[in-house]
Amino acid sequence: MPHAASARGVQGAEWMCKGRACGPRVPMKVGGLFVDRSGAPRLFIRRVSPDPEAVWAHLLLVHASMVHSEYYLPLASDLASRGVAVWLPDLRGHGRSGGVPGHLTAWRDHVRDVADAYQVMQREAAPGTPLLLGGESYGGLVAYLALQGQVVAPAASVLLSPALGLTFAVGPAVRWCLAHAGPVLSRIRPVRPLGYVGISADPYIGRLIESDRQASRHYTLGFLTCLLDAVDQAAAAPWANASPLLALLSAGDGVCDNRVAQQLLGGRPGITLRTLAAPQHSLVADLSGSLAGEVLAWLDGVGFRRPRGRSATQRGWSS
Repeated sequence: MPHAASARGVQGAEWMCKGRACGPRVPMKVGGLFVDRSGAPRLFIRRVSPDPEAVWAHLLLVHASMVHSEYYLPLASDLASRGVAVWLPDLRGHGRSGGVPGHLTAWRDHVRDVADAYQVMQREAAPGTPLLLGGESYGGLVAYLALQGQVVAPAASVLLSPALGLTFAVGPAVRWCLAHAGPVLSRIRPVRPLGYVGISADPYIGRLIESDRQASRHYTLGFLTCLLDAVDQAAAAPWANASPLLALLSAGDGVCDNRVAQQLLGGRPGITLRTLAAPQHSLVADLSGSLAGEVLAWLDGVGFRRPRGRSATQRGWSS
């Protein structure tokens, strides 16, 4: 059952925005809740919402690997200031959610996390309000798999630099060893922390990750195995989702192989595929000032018309 949590709230948003250009400061509510589940770790979900009367859509946005939901507060604030309530789950093993930090036993467990968070958002949304799904990098891969498996049915989806293909290769012999590592060896972690070079051109992001005790920089062999299996699943299973989808790729991406995303998504009905002039992998980090507008313009174009009335600021709403 969901219950409220004492999240960092607005203070968290200001912490994330320190030294960076964030969206307009309009009245909004930033909070969080824990969801207790049967047979699965507790799930933490942040939510950023404007005046309830101003909400015209809800978006579940899944974080990338290494980081967690708090890194998406600036983008969520931008979207909330324009009427989109944003839900930011921490996948198990990340952030404030339960599970072994940085470990995973099956990629489908993260798909379940997305499905469970989506159900929470669905219960809270007013009837008839469009529900949207999104994700960046690894979160984009998990969102893609949730759509592919039809465990959620959003009105539209947005994938940001989705990790549908990787720039590094793992040979068959290593893959066999990973697949047969067993429950003990699968929890082995590298001594050196995972690097963040190539993620963002903004040096503040690297300093933030280094100082963040909740960042996942020591993933287990089990997580690596699940990541590779998830990428294989994305390429092998047929695409059956019929709702509109926007996939935004980074021209400077050195983490994900854009050719795989172009092969899987290019030319399919209902899918808009664009490559943006970002210097490195993370669109959320490097295009923070324009990304919300890019997404909202696409939503307008596929028929999700935003209300043109007064903004939350003009109505004088406050939390």
